[in-house]
Amino acid sequence: MHTLKAAMRIVAAALMALLINHGTAAEAVVAWPDKVVTLEELRPLTNFSLKIPGIVVKGQVRGPSVLRVHVDASGEVAKIALLESCGNGDLDESAMRAMRRMKFARYTVGEVPVEVSLVVPIHVPKNLGRSR
Repeated sequence: MHTLKAAMRIVAAALMALLINHGTAAEAVVAWPDKVVTLEELRPLTNFSLKIPGIVVKGQVRGPSVLRVHVDASGEVAKIALLESCGNGDLDESAMRAMRRMKFARYTVGEVPVEVSLVVPIHVPKNLGRSR
């Protein structure tokens, strides 16, 4: 009986962590838009501001973090997925946080706002964020 209760607590904690880190359960089931655009096709309304932790320890940078971004019909970022890691978990997470804060002008097709998918590489210098 104690084992079952412990297992249920672990599952509940895992679900809470998932919801805290990735939004609500409703957001988790939102489908990716079929329309894929480039960053040049979207007009950002906010600046991309990458904030790097003082100490970056979770791996070596091998390339860009590649993100898939769902931009809804109002220009808000609805969800993000990491398609390819740069090799450093801290920098990947920083790139995702920065993209989550972005706002875009509505993307329209025939004057009708539509949601779009965006695939974008985030290039981070290898020594950015390293403590001295």
